[in-house]
Amino acid sequence: IEQRHEENSDMDERVRAAQKAGVRTFSIAYEDYSEHPERIREVEAFLLEDAACEVPSSQIPTEIQSYKLHSGSLDQLIENWDEVRQTLGGTKWSHLLES
Repeated sequence: IEQRHEENSDMDERVRAAQKAGVRTFSIAYEDYSEHPERIREVEAFLLEDAACEVPSSQIPTEIQSYKLHSGSLDQLIENWDEVRQTLGGTKWSHLLES
């Protein structure tokens, strides 16, 4: 978890540096999108601004599609599984522990 906080801090610094350099940025967390899938329209508007895309937004799906990339159980794939299970247990994400 500490490593994730460090990575997020590093990303925040990179975003600020890009903004300072005049680069357009857009940030959205997975949780924001999963709880409000309509926010995909904001992402779409950001990506397509000044683009010559002719696909109407009504043809771009907003539903979340996910699929498993690896075979095997999570406890076999995740080195710090006990820490993950303890951290997510009892949260709105606890159902993911069964995946």
